[in-house]
Amino acid sequence: MVVVFRLPISNLSKALNFFDRIIGSQEKRGLVFFSQKNLYLAGGDDFLNAFLMIKPNVHLPYAYSFPLDPLRSFVKDKTDKDVKIELASSLKFITPNEKLILNIQPTSISFTPIKGESLGIIPVQTLKKILDLASIISQEGEKIFLFFQKAHLGAWSENHLLISCAFTPILSSLTHNFTVPYTSTRHLVKALDFISEKQASLFFTSQSLLISLPQLKISLRLISEENNALGLLKSLLTTKPLAKFKIELPAFKKTLSRLARIQKQLNAIGSITLMSEKCIFKISSSQGSYSFILPLKMSLKQCFTINCHFYLLNSLFSRLKGKEFNISILPSGWLLKHDQYFCFLKKPKNIKFSKSPYAM
Repeated sequence: MVVVFRLPISNLSKALNFFDRIIGSQEKRGLVFFSQKNLYLAGGDDFLNAFLMIKPNVHLPYAYSFPLDPLRSFVKDKTDKDVKIELASSLKFITPNEKLILNIQPTSISFTPIKGESLGIIPVQTLKKILDLASIISQEGEKIFLFFQKAHLGAWSENHLLISCAFTPILSSLTHNFTVPYTSTRHLVKALDFISEKQASLFFTSQSLLISLPQLKISLRLISEENNALGLLKSLLTTKPLAKFKIELPAFKKTLSRLARIQKQLNAIGSITLMSEKCIFKISSSQGSYSFILPLKMSLKQCFTINCHFYLLNSLFSRLKGKEFNISILPSGWLLKHDQYFCFLKKPKNIKFSKSPYAM
């Protein structure tokens, strides 16, 4: 049986670029053609999979797997309007002047996502922002925590005494904690940034989160997490602060950008000190030191100092928009909050807040 159909090259190219983000840099980067009344393109890994409808009313006798990269190279920079596709014992992509033939393998893998419980509709960019802010401070091999709590969906992670957390309201009353691999989270962030639709429907099963759009389904497998890590996040938001004030966001972001570069170049330890009408940034290493003063509209009777990695803070705050953010000085560290996002700089247990002046 030979199946023949045509696809606009621009549509196919966009689909392949999207799956490039979903699949990432695996050794074997493959896609699958399959049909359920319509023709679908699918790809992913053990945790993250996407199912894209690319042509209606096409029936295939089996699901067929083939490599992604040769086809992506074939359609790149093509000026042809359409590509003819023939599917038989091999997969052929044909334009007036070129032909790509790929070996295919029938597969019995099921790519039918189960919708499960509805969590309502969420702006695509809001979901992307939550996952991005929660995972940007982590690295490969680590876990990102995903939680449903009191009609909220949120995510958080921890690295180098820094906790980053973002959340948004949802309709569901579901209460549960999960983990997702860092790599899958970052792939999903990149894929969501590629989507043109403004809103998506969310569905939940005991094993996955389904992001549903008219022609696209993205399934993220979840690992149940039973620890009470959310207790720490709740305590941070309810602890009475030693001091509380606002800082202008644009000036703070500009300063962090400069400090992040210098800290990496000097392989240095960074610190921030808050004292009356001053926010003092300092970097110290065996190669040298650097200090910068940011004037503040506040008056503090006590001096507060905390160590930090400026490049991590820069990664976080470069994604935030607005005029200002809140800082709450807690006995255990600093809570920096902006809308439905906050990060927490932990204070090492052997460090005490000082009342003495801070020397440049």
